Amino acid sequence: MANYRALGYRRVIYTNTVSVLEADVLTAAMGDDPRVIRVLLTASDAVARGRLRMRHSGRELEEHVRRSDAAARRLADLAPPKTHRIATDGLRPLQVAHLILEVTGWPRTGP
Repeated sequence: MANYRALGYRRVIYTNTVSVLEADVLTAAMGDDPRVIRVLLTASDAVARGRLRMRHSGRELEEHVRRSDAAARRLADLAPPKTHRIATDGLRPLQVAHLILEVTGWPRTGP
């Protein structure tokens, strides 16, 4: 992360299902005290299963559903209280991106 700062980057979005749980580890790698805004994208069980069904089938689907359910429970239990949750049901990626920008307070450019 220090390399990003050296290159002039001042904003980083780290995407990973459990990144909201690991923010302290990630920010320690930056070597300073960055402002962290945790954003957790959520979906209803039905929507999550539908998305998984578009990518997987059979036993593979069952395993992904099991892991998804376990991750959702873990995040519900362990995500810090100040974590922003954005429900993505029925939203297009650009709409989700705009909601993330609202939460972060970063300027919105483009469409």
